[in-house]
Amino acid sequence: MARYAQYIIKPELYDLVFPSPDGRYAVKASVYSFLNCGINVSGIDYYNIKLVDCTTDSDVIVLDGFDNNIEVEWSSDSRYAAMSHGQGRYFYMTDVFNVADANFITLPYDEIAVTISNELGISFDNVLFYFNEWSTEDRIKIKMALGSNYIQTVNGWYIYDLVEKEIVDSEFNLDS
Repeated sequence: MARYAQYIIKPELYDLVFPSPDGRYAVKASVYSFLNCGINVSGIDYYNIKLVDCTTDSDVIVLDGFDNNIEVEWSSDSRYAAMSHGQGRYFYMTDVFNVADANFITLPYDEIAVTISNELGISFDNVLFYFNEWSTEDRIKIKMALGSNYIQTVNGWYIYDLVEKEIVDSEFNLDS
């Protein structure tokens, strides 16, 4: 009951809005389940995510079931919105909204983690892929950290070309 009352009093703590640089679009994240309430790191809040056309107030893309720690970084031309989000406590990834064709692009992370895991013979229980920067208007740089037994073992980054749909550059280092 206290969680519901807290939400009624301060919904801005949970409903997030990330407007595009040109103001035409916004990514809106609305919490629909309070397991965390923004104060307990062991819990998880669940969000519905919408890409909204602000000129018509219509939904362009609607997605459900995203976990906590939603962050959005727009490209300077407002064509792409990179959304970093948690999926449980030890899994964090970044995906992209393509405003031009109303698509949600899942960036590669599983295949990278599996490839590195196979090469090193390490099983990762911590898989983190964070937005780093827009390298160009159509290329995104993602930082990564892979860990085993709560120890970070691999650090690196990759650049993904959103038009060609491929990794164009990368660097990974094994912590000793």
